[in-house]
Amino acid sequence: MNATLKNGTGNEQWDRLPTKGYYFGLSRPFVYGLMREGKIKTALIKHPGKCRGMRLVWRPSVLAYIEKFVQVAV
Repeated sequence: MNATLKNGTGNEQWDRLPTKGYYFGLSRPFVYGLMREGKIKTALIKHPGKCRGMRLVWRPSVLAYIEKFVQVAV
């Protein structure tokens, strides 16, 4: 594994959503909607038989989604 990825300084990494606030300017409910629609890549880590777990978001997939809406200044 690349040291920049291991230390979390690169763009290609898994992020945990903040409990409050925004992630790259997107609200948590909006991000969860993108997850349901399959527009961003996520992972759920939980122990077998448990209801709760940790949701991780693949940062490059979120950045690619945002990039679709970039407008070039005229």
